[in-house]
Amino acid sequence: MYKVVTVRDSADQNLIRLFPESTAFIRAALDAGGRVLVHCGDGISRSPAIVTAYVMAAFNLTQDQAFSYVQARRFCVSPNANFANQLSAYQVRASRFWAGSAARPGYNHAHAL
Repeated sequence: MYKVVTVRDSADQNLIRLFPESTAFIRAALDAGGRVLVHCGDGISRSPAIVTAYVMAAFNLTQDQAFSYVQARRFCVSPNANFANQLSAYQVRASRFWAGSAARPGYNHAHAL
């Protein structure tokens, strides 16, 4: 499986629209027994934002928890302020969506990132 997403590392980029699609792609690849490499030009802003969104959704973590998880595995991650704001908005949307749901659709947390 292979996916290319073209996004600039700038304040005008709408990355949040890609979070659900990217998360679904990562999940499908892992569920199929594959591995996933998420990369961008420097591996500091865009790809960590995508991976943080995936970790938030897959493990039901807050933005801060997910970012800490990602940063513990790549110390130099630092999504730009716009991407960080979009991760915050994604957290709010996700928490509203799953609030009141008795059971969040299961995800196999055995997958190692």
